[in-house]
Amino acid sequence: MKIGWIGTGVMGSSMAMHLITKGSHTLFVYNRTASKAAPLVAAGATLCPSPLAVAHSCDLLITMLAYPADVRSVLLGSSSPTSSGAIAGLRTGAVLIDHTSSDPELAKEVAMAAGENGVGVLDA
Repeated sequence: MKIGWIGTGVMGSSMAMHLITKGSHTLFVYNRTASKAAPLVAAGATLCPSPLAVAHSCDLLITMLAYPADVRSVLLGSSSPTSSGAIAGLRTGAVLIDHTSSDPELAKEVAMAAGENGVGVLDA
């Protein structure tokens, strides 16, 4: 399975590493601080230059971000016309799992945006 992982901090990197070492998955990763993803890349993950690039590469996208504002920016994009969120890059039938401790209203907004693109969402 092609899996995308956005957010490779302390918890995210450990969980993502299990997908590499315990499964036969292809992993695509993004982190604002690319060096935090280095152990995953060394283990076989592909580092992507943006959240959108991760989304274009996977069937399942997992996010583990620090704050709701990060979820909004990464998944929905910023107000800049050149900044598309990762949801825009997911293909119909893909699944998004967000592990961020977030705002319920934002989770609904993400689910609605993803649903418009035929993407399933699990707010974990």
